Amino acid sequence: MPYLNDSQRYLEIVGLALGIMENDRWVLLDNKDNYSLLFAAYIKMIEKDEDNFFVDSTKKEAIINSLKRTTDFYRYTQPEELIHSIQNLTSNNAADFLLLPLMYPCTNDDVGEDTDSIFLSVHASGALIYKEDDGYKFVMIDKASIFTRNIDATAAYVTIPPENLSTVCRQLLIDRDDILYYVNDDGVFYKKPYEILHFIVKNSVSGKPIKLPIKMNFQPKGNCVVGNIEATLKTALYNCQKNIFALNNKNSVPITWKNTLEMRKQFVTAMVEMKPEIAKCFWYLFNLYSSKKKMNIKKKGLPIDVINTAPIKQIMLGELPEDAYEQAKKKFEETKKRAKKRSSKKNAALSKKDIVVFQNRYL
Repeated sequence: MPYLNDSQRYLEIVGLALGIMENDRWVLLDNKDNYSLLFAAYIKMIEKDEDNFFVDSTKKEAIINSLKRTTDFYRYTQPEELIHSIQNLTSNNAADFLLLPLMYPCTNDDVGEDTDSIFLSVHASGALIYKEDDGYKFVMIDKASIFTRNIDATAAYVTIPPENLSTVCRQLLIDRDDILYYVNDDGVFYKKPYEILHFIVKNSVSGKPIKLPIKMNFQPKGNCVVGNIEATLKTALYNCQKNIFALNNKNSVPITWKNTLEMRKQFVTAMVEMKPEIAKCFWYLFNLYSSKKKMNIKKKGLPIDVINTAPIKQIMLGELPEDAYEQAKKKFEETKKRAKKRSSKKNAALSKKDIVVFQNRYL
């Protein structure tokens, strides 16, 4: 469903970033506005980083400029603009990159949708582009490992030779605007699953994705439009500290924030500065997330269905009901007791009532 007001846009981005909402409203036409807001918050977080929480202070300016390229991407009208942006990257500089959200059709099985329909769902993952002496490295990040499942990789990369860069850029711009179909003189054609990823790999030197030995927590929820983009940012910042292309392939390295709760707090703080009139709603959502985190519900396999834990409809209108905190606290206590009871039963299967299946409802 569409956003009813500007507050909903901000609040859904925060809810998705915190992992406590599924995607209800975000559609393709929202990409430009929503990703501009998301990256504006990322930039503000890094600008205000005074203790090297995200990155070394000497690299802040370069990283901020890199993140600004993402919002530029949604303003481009010609492929040459994207080509020029990538060609102007500094060679062999981890702080100088282009981060792109990639969206493409995928099969229903890939997103856990139990249906006989042939309709394809849509998935979002992230890409990092670096300039090297011999070409351009395209790093594909997906916490669900859908495209790279056969090599068991959260992250994989290919090298695009300089002569193929323009071809890839043209396709990236086409897929930015039409992720499900394309039109030519012969008619309208629906795209195949993962078509843009296959296209990138096809135009690479190796002809197949190369696994990077890094790992992240699996993403079971329908918040890939934000979750995988944050994972890609996290990878980019990690690469500024340690070269991900030079890691030992025998042992996968976990890429995490120094303190995830603190990172989320700084993200919400940035959004509050951008939309102060609904600050109480932002902090209400953060408190939901914080309570979930402290109870360690994730390890017990009992995710909180936030849609039912609070009057979200009012929250999404930018209004905070007087009894919102009391309702949330009561629901958390009930969930905590249920989690404790089930954890005491060894190998007990979770009931359907306790398991929340978050389908990707991008379209």
